[in-house]
Amino acid sequence: MTQTATHTPWRVEDCVLPLDSSLDRAMTAENFRAIASNTEWQQIEIAHCRVDPWYWRINYVVTMNEHWVTTPGWTGPYRRWPATEHSRSYLHVLFTEMFTAWPKSRQQMATWLIASQMYGDAIFTGGRLYMIQSKQHVDSMAVLERVRGIDQRLRTLAPWLVPALTKDDAREMRWANESTMCAVPEGPNYVQSRTPAWWLADEIQLQVGAKEALKHAIPACERISLVGTADYGYFYQEFLPEKEVA
Repeated sequence: MTQTATHTPWRVEDCVLPLDSSLDRAMTAENFRAIASNTEWQQIEIAHCRVDPWYWRINYVVTMNEHWVTTPGWTGPYRRWPATEHSRSYLHVLFTEMFTAWPKSRQQMATWLIASQMYGDAIFTGGRLYMIQSKQHVDSMAVLERVRGIDQRLRTLAPWLVPALTKDDAREMRWANESTMCAVPEGPNYVQSRTPAWWLADEIQLQVGAKEALKHAIPACERISLVGTADYGYFYQEFLPEKEVA
């Protein structure tokens, strides 16, 4: 069975919040083998994933660790999303807040967390536009390529969970449920011209025209996620807490 159209959005008021969800995985390799031919179980799992974003993430999102050779316990580059309290807390903030700004250092997975959550929202909701913007087109397309990797691995793990792809190239992915995710370079006019439901501005402190782009995004987008290096650039500093004075 291939899922072709869903319009059940991940709304905060309808879903299990990440911090209220079970930290641990429920699905095992044996479960996945059994569910492959059990359409009733598949429908139950689809319904569960639609109301529990954390459950979907830790059971069905297979990510790639580019540093797996030096990571203790890893025997290959692919593994399901780490079921850690740290990751669940990050997701809880992302899920419950419509406008988030993420100061980061390297290897904190902030961009990866947001992009993969956008992907989940896309396949379970339908009829929405998701935009990934970075300084250079090659950088935003690299984020989209990682989303494509999640999509491909999910089709291997649980093909019944994913809508068919109707467009798939370096700049854009579109699913049969009419959700679209696109990658664009820096510039204030992209948000204004396409009006995404969710806008991810990656390394926003490096983007020319970022302030103008945000001005367009605030009245137009349902969700806004800004990611940038914490100690770099005037623009991004505006979203960081002021230092307390003793």
